Amino acid sequence: MENNSYLAMLIEHLSPEVTLRVERVANNNRRTKMSEKKKHIYVASPYTKGDQFQNVQRQIACCNELIDKGFIPFSPLLMSVYLHAQVDRSWETWMDIDYAWVEKCDGLLRLEGESTGADREIEHAKSLGIPVFYDIEDIRF
Repeated sequence: MENNSYLAMLIEHLSPEVTLRVERVANNNRRTKMSEKKKHIYVASPYTKGDQFQNVQRQIACCNELIDKGFIPFSPLLMSVYLHAQVDRSWETWMDIDYAWVEKCDGLLRLEGESTGADREIEHAKSLGIPVFYDIEDIRF
């Protein structure tokens, strides 16, 4: 605790410009360490085909399992369910948003079930060199 107090006192006496640079370096170091530890996984699966409630439950269970395994999941289905409830958007609009998220992720996990959208997300990921996994146990980097 004393070291933190001493550091705080030191920073307090720095000029505002130097303090800002020190904070930026510290924040960048934290971001780098976090990104080295955890990989972002995009979860692709059916939503409109089959039982929608079951599809949502499967995504929730999958995302929780990914978290337990140390990954950072992204579920377009879970995000869009709530957004679509308020504003009806076209399928292509959702695909554009999904593609943007695929591009931000380190890998894509494809859950079972028929889905034109999920199949297109796989094609997009592969075109970018993003690995595609079909079983959560196979995810390795």
